[in-house]
Amino acid sequence: MDSGMIVGRSAMKICINCGKELLDTAKYCIYCNARQPEAGEGKGKEKIRAPKSVPPEENGPAESGLPEESTVEEQLEKHRKGLSAGTLLQILKEHRPLAVIAAAVILVLAVILALTGTRAAEINLADYTQVRFSGYNGAGTALIEFDKNALLSDVASAMAKKGKVKRAIAKEAAPDTIQSLMNENWEDGAKIALAADGCSYSLDKTGNLSNGDTVTVTYRYDNTKAGEFGFRFKGENTNFTVSDLSEIDRFDAFAGMDIAISGPDGFGEAVITKTGTEELYSRLQYTADKDNRLHNGDRVTVTLTTTDGGQDFSEFGRTYGKVPAETEKQFEVSGLTEVSTFDAFVGLSYVVEGTEPFGYIYLENTADNDIWFEADRYDGLSNGDTITVRAIPGYTGEFNADYAEIFGQIPETDEKTIQIQGLPTYVSSLSDIPTDFMTDLKAEAQDRLYKYVTSEWDPGSDRMNRGTYKGAWLLTARDDAISWNRNQLFLVYEVNATARNSEESSDITFYYYLRVQDIQKLNDGNCAADLELADTPEIGFDTGFNGHYYKGYASLDELVGNMITSQEDMYIIETDLSEQPQEENTDPAADSSQEESGE
Repeated sequence: MDSGMIVGRSAMKICINCGKELLDTAKYCIYCNARQPEAGEGKGKEKIRAPKSVPPEENGPAESGLPEESTVEEQLEKHRKGLSAGTLLQILKEHRPLAVIAAAVILVLAVILALTGTRAAEINLADYTQVRFSGYNGAGTALIEFDKNALLSDVASAMAKKGKVKRAIAKEAAPDTIQSLMNENWEDGAKIALAADGCSYSLDKTGNLSNGDTVTVTYRYDNTKAGEFGFRFKGENTNFTVSDLSEIDRFDAFAGMDIAISGPDGFGEAVITKTGTEELYSRLQYTADKDNRLHNGDRVTVTLTTTDGGQDFSEFGRTYGKVPAETEKQFEVSGLTEVSTFDAFVGLSYVVEGTEPFGYIYLENTADNDIWFEADRYDGLSNGDTITVRAIPGYTGEFNADYAEIFGQIPETDEKTIQIQGLPTYVSSLSDIPTDFMTDLKAEAQDRLYKYVTSEWDPGSDRMNRGTYKGAWLLTARDDAISWNRNQLFLVYEVNATARNSEESSDITFYYYLRVQDIQKLNDGNCAADLELADTPEIGFDTGFNGHYYKGYASLDELVGNMITSQEDMYIIETDLSEQPQEENTDPAADSSQEESGE
């Protein structure tokens, strides 16, 4: 038998440095990391060191001189405390199947550790919830029982595991000790209470329950704060089925009331009287959905409630041992007196004025009768709005049985609906302004410019050469803005003038505007505006020439910035610069002098 092989175990060799046993294929010693010669390497050059003598019980049978048979796994286990990462890697490389298995195990462990180490604990609110039912079938009550102490205990444990509170708390926290534990550790206790405070729960219905009904518990929670403490809440809506409610007697509660309907048809009145004499009727009340202006054939629905206005008869059933069989009953109107009718609105006249959405209405009665009119709205009106006008008799204050008895008639109706129409609107786009109206506004702008030149300039020192239309800017008020005007239209002109003194002259260009406010769009498509309120520049600027000042702005950008874009927080701005400039010749003073001289 080859002395380098032993049947049933791996071939071994001796480390050339420390003399310990190694796998025959090892390139490095797992004990001292010395490099080992490969097969045939170093023959005749290096002398292999003999193994050191060791006691037989440590190295195996003395007669063989070979180590006791062992597997790679046993070697790894035997020397695991002394293995370096490099040595372990070397062994795994020499035994690839083992390396694959070990790598897989390490990967799985790493994933498990990663998941368990980073995943936040989940606390399901449904685990702490029970719903208890009591009372009688048809008058049962549902009550949530929420184990707050158990929740606090689990929250404390989850926080402790994440190091958010003392770890000792996780060991001591229990539903029956959590409150005293929080009191003893007041700082951590405050954190636990704050973390648990981010959840709530509610029942969709709590009373008038019958066996087989379903009630739903809804949970609400905010994981923002819980996430900071290393856990999260969850809790889906949970259904509970009502059961085990005792049966209870039922009685006709409407047998203890009477409804009397009287008056003329169309203005009948219903009066409810409680007739039941048992003490339980003192705990009941009856309400009609309508009790006046009744017609024959109408149906009046009477609703039964407890005296506090609720329809939960659970406590009522526990007190009296029975509950109402029904809580609503309908009564048909009949027997109202037939009387003649008239049109109460024959004299109604109204005028709608203003501009939408600020329209208003005036009401007037032109008939010779003792009736006046009242509207449910008078102002803030727009086209398409409806208002309700009510006719009110001055003698009785309302149309009722007394009025019918006195006058022998009642109106067909005492209410009339009016739809608002015909209100002008405010211009909200340049396209809303017709060409003819824009032409009139430009003419007004030119007139204002000429009036300024002729009334305030010295003909011997200043001359206007031309005024050129530059464009229009429309400002429309934003819906959510507080503004004085619903719209503003700026018509801007570029003015070229010559300023001169006794020695020299200078050409000066500046910018002038006409501002028209609250332009209305009429129903016929035309527009209207109060031009008396239109304005032009009031401020002047220094031309830089010999003390000459002109009203307006030295540049177009300055005008737009100061007067238009400065208002963009309150107005939507639309610009139209598409029209070709039109030059207006002329110093108006020179034109007028030419006309007078006949030139």
